[in-house]
Amino acid sequence: MSSKPTNKDARYLISPYWQTSYDLTVGQAPTLNITAGSLQLGGVAIGGTAAELNKAADNSANTITLSTASTGTAVDSATYRKIILNSTKTTTHTLALPTKGDELEIFKLASSTLVHTISATTLATFDGSNSTLTFNATGEAISLVAASTARWVVMQNTGSVGLA
Repeated sequence: MSSKPTNKDARYLISPYWQTSYDLTVGQAPTLNITAGSLQLGGVAIGGTAAELNKAADNSANTITLSTASTGTAVDSATYRKIILNSTKTTTHTLALPTKGDELEIFKLASSTLVHTISATTLATFDGSNSTLTFNATGEAISLVAASTARWVVMQNTGSVGLA
């Protein structure tokens, strides 16, 4: 005969494993109910079909690829979260003013040493004083977060993206 696990043995479970339903209530928050067939928060089902979940996880609508034909494109960080630089010619683009909290990643995929430039609008900067990002090599990337409507903060600079 096997013994039931003690609370110490089952410390990562909401309730003992032999139950078919789990309820979690913290303070005044709505109850989270987990069963084999559903997930509910405060009695409202949470979830979707596989197609709905895949669509929600798809980030392609938030990505723009800037190619030769898009030189001079003004990019709005409220619409796009990822910019892919994929032109075989020198390009220059401008970022629209951000909204505080916007996150943006820019990657250079073009297999060339041609210069790709991203400029902040005249009212915004990168890290307080720089207004231009310069991508010279394939694989360079930069991650930005808008600290305000006028300032992008560089969170990560992969390769040697130039700031001027």
